Amino acid sequence: LMIFRQTLPIVKLNTGDKKVLAFAEKLWYNIPKYLLRGVQIMDKVFDLVKEAGTFFLATSEANGQPRVRPFGFFMKLDGKLYFGGGKHKPFFQQITANPKFEICAWAAAKGQWVRIAGTAVLDDSEAVYEAAIADSPNLKGMYPESKLLGNFYIKDATATISSFAGDPEVINF
Repeated sequence: LMIFRQTLPIVKLNTGDKKVLAFAEKLWYNIPKYLLRGVQIMDKVFDLVKEAGTFFLATSEANGQPRVRPFGFFMKLDGKLYFGGGKHKPFFQQITANPKFEICAWAAAKGQWVRIAGTAVLDDSEAVYEAAIADSPNLKGMYPESKLLGNFYIKDATATISSFAGDPEVINF
């Protein structure tokens, strides 16, 4: 969906074939609005976390003791939100043992913060590793091989966007 959404203007500019253009426009304008809304909602959450720069990831140890630490890597790929870190770090053992987590990020310029609670799903694919390195080149120095970096996408999430000025907005994705 995201690729098509970004590609339609290119098709309009680069095609001389009226049948191809008509087909592309028909597909684009018939995408159910709820799908587009889902993309826009996830984009809103993603943009807030990226604007914050640093976010805080909470996991728990086997005994239930919560652990919170700062993270910086957060990307959007194929309709999913990803974060990741070193497989040698305690966070990796904690989140693979109990994939429930919470992220909190403060976007000071907007006066908003977002909390994302969900389930982390490990994605060890080479494609995700390459996308992570492309998104955050500094990761390559820390994790020169894909087997060293644990990338997780967020599943069954609830994001709560809050500010001091109004009621929280709750988003499920």
